Amino acid sequence: MKALKIVGVLLIAVIVFGVVSFLLLDRNINQLVKMTVESVGSEVLKTQVTLAAADVDIREGRAQLSGLTIANVGGFSEPTVFEMKDIIVDLEIAALIDQIVDLKEVTIDGVKITAEQKGVGTNLQQLLDNLNSSAGTSNSEESTGESSSAATDVLMKIQNFNFTNTSAQLVTEQWGQESLNIPAIQLTNIGGQNGVKPDQLAQEILKPILQQINEAVKDNIEEKAKEAVKEKLGEKEDEIKDKLRDKLTEKLGETGAKDAEGALRSLLKRD
Repeated sequence: MKALKIVGVLLIAVIVFGVVSFLLLDRNINQLVKMTVESVGSEVLKTQVTLAAADVDIREGRAQLSGLTIANVGGFSEPTVFEMKDIIVDLEIAALIDQIVDLKEVTIDGVKITAEQKGVGTNLQQLLDNLNSSAGTSNSEESTGESSSAATDVLMKIQNFNFTNTSAQLVTEQWGQESLNIPAIQLTNIGGQNGVKPDQLAQEILKPILQQINEAVKDNIEEKAKEAVKEKLGEKEDEIKDKLRDKLTEKLGETGAKDAEGALRSLLKRD
């Protein structure tokens, strides 16, 4: 009987320990997520990434990340590239205790993008270059078995990813500031069936987003450049016409100049 009491006390102690551990994990996981997002994001993009708050509800299998900011890259004057209001994550609760963290859906809503052009480059292109450089470093470390993070044993995958309600501003040296239209972006099956490391997952998410936005920026700048060239050519054409008219007036008089100009137009209209 005494042995049964001891077993009962031990069993209760184990249950209490499990409950306390879960509550402690629930309390500390927000800070852990915040630190991971900031460290992995900053490492991958080679610029400062900050997160205002993380609210993870393990029981509901849901997380909300608020106030994610990506600082502008060196050489550009605007303070930020991305400001994200809310990131909503639906989790597979059972997968949280497994090596592969399965995120059912991730929605990034209300993103403010500041694209900046300086010289022949943009801050978005620089971010893409940083991302590609990080991908090369990650692949090199994987092949040599080296790693800079203790969290690289964890694998992650995302079933559905949504990038919605995006507003973008293009800041250029020559044409000032202008709004851009950025359509919603949807990605599926990120990380494949077996999942990838957190830094690789970040690369797989950011690369298509940055590429699409960068293409919109490049198209806008090219269109502006074409319009500027046409305007300059038009001004030059008017200038040449005025000089030619002055010369003709000087040589032939006003009436003779008009007759010569009319004859020249008729000649140019012929096949």
